[in-house]
Amino acid sequence: KKGPLMNRFLFVCLDRFWTDLKTYNMTFRRLLSDRIGALINVLVVVFGMLFIAHIVGCGWYALGKRSGHYSWIDAKNYGRKPTKFMYIVSLYWAVVTLSTTGFGDITPQNEKETAFSTLVVFIGTCIFAYLIGQTGAFVSSINRSTAQMNERLNEAYVMLCYVYIICIFY
Repeated sequence: KKGPLMNRFLFVCLDRFWTDLKTYNMTFRRLLSDRIGALINVLVVVFGMLFIAHIVGCGWYALGKRSGHYSWIDAKNYGRKPTKFMYIVSLYWAVVTLSTTGFGDITPQNEKETAFSTLVVFIGTCIFAYLIGQTGAFVSSINRSTAQMNERLNEAYVMLCYVYIICIFY
C-alpha cells in the first residue's frame, strides 16, 4: 500500500523525468538545428567558392584575351576555340589555382598574368585557412551538442531506473 509520502515522491520523480524529457527534446532540436545550420553554412561556402571561381575565371579569360601580349591563350593555341570551351578552361584554371593545387598545365605568360596568378593564389590561401577554421568550429559545436544530449539522456535513464525500482518495491 502506497502512502501520501510515496505518492508525492513518485510525483516528484515523474515530474523530474518529464522535465528531463523536455530538456532532451530541446537539446535534440538544438542539435538538429545546429546540423542544419552547419549544412547551410557549408552550402553557402561551396556556392561562394563557385562564385569566386567564376569571377576569377572570367578575369583570367579577359586578361588573356585583352592583354595585347603573348598570353596563356596563345601558349595553348586556344585563340580560335569557342567561348564555352574558353570559359570551362578559365574556370578550371581558377579552381586549380584557388585550391593552390596548381597543376601547371595553364601558366601565366606575361607580367600581368603572373601578378594576377599571385593574387589568386593568395586569395585561395586565405579561403583555405577560413575553411579549415570553419570546419574546426563546426566539429567542435557538434561534439559539444552531442555531449549535452548524451548527458541529458543519461540523466533521463537514471531517473527512469529510480522510478522503475520504486514502482517494483512499493
